[in-house]
Amino acid sequence: MDHSKNPKDSEVDAYSYIKTEEKYVSSADKINEILHNAGVNKNKRARFIAGLILSLSLNEEIDLRTEKTKLLVDNINNLIKSKLEDVGKDNFYDFIKLEVPPSKENHIKYKRAIIDTLKELQNYYIFCSHQFFLMLQKI
Repeated sequence: MDHSKNPKDSEVDAYSYIKTEEKYVSSADKINEILHNAGVNKNKRARFIAGLILSLSLNEEIDLRTEKTKLLVDNINNLIKSKLEDVGKDNFYDFIKLEVPPSKENHIKYKRAIIDTLKELQNYYIFCSHQFFLMLQKI
């Protein structure tokens, strides 16, 4: 894309980039807070997020109304496993799968963290898709 003809184009691209970066940082901070409040170990948060992103990548509906945390986790883990098999990386499953907390008292917070993180990731994807669409309009 050549912006030498119209300097305003490069200003808009820079603005879009900054706006996207700000949204990324804002989403990352929000997700970190969600996981912290749910008691997800900080050393396992990247795996948790990776698993949720993989589960979203199949474009399968995840029933967030499921009452039992274990059932929700099992459903997400099935999606993770399916995606990893699709790309020939099923050996990563044990590192990325979600794990139900051993204590029943933590199940509600963990389930809430899954739901809130999925929603934040979906909002971020929608935002980025919109930004990408706006950039495509300029081409």
